[in-house]
Amino acid sequence: MGRNRKITEINEGAGAYRKNPKRRRSRYGEPKRIEPVGDPPERWLRGAAQAPGAAADEKCAIWREFVDQAAIELKINHRITLEMLCELVYSFRHGYAKAVDRDQILKFAGKLGLGDLVNQSRHATGKAPVRVAEWGEFVG
Repeated sequence: MGRNRKITEINEGAGAYRKNPKRRRSRYGEPKRIEPVGDPPERWLRGAAQAPGAAADEKCAIWREFVDQAAIELKINHRITLEMLCELVYSFRHGYAKAVDRDQILKFAGKLGLGDLVNQSRHATGKAPVRVAEWGEFVG
């Protein structure tokens, strides 16, 4: 089984297209993710306005917490994953999450570049700067 396909932004950041320009041409027509993830879902905002301090208010706080902590810039197509993650984390923090819910939390957090450093490194773009040696280092 082959590896999962990397998104275009990661390939661009890693310099894959400079090395092999044909890779970019094969991605022609790939959908673009332009819009940011935005505010929490409208039903949470309405619920927070009607009953401050309730579950909806806490879910909005969890949403903002994850948007701030994500290793990648979250876009509009991440909304459903982020919404499910917030719901699961809310249930986890209140003590009624099951073992399968905890596994889903780790899975969704990994998809968004949250959690441990391994997940964050999977979403890192770019390479470490290359040090250019001075001529004097080669000539004794």
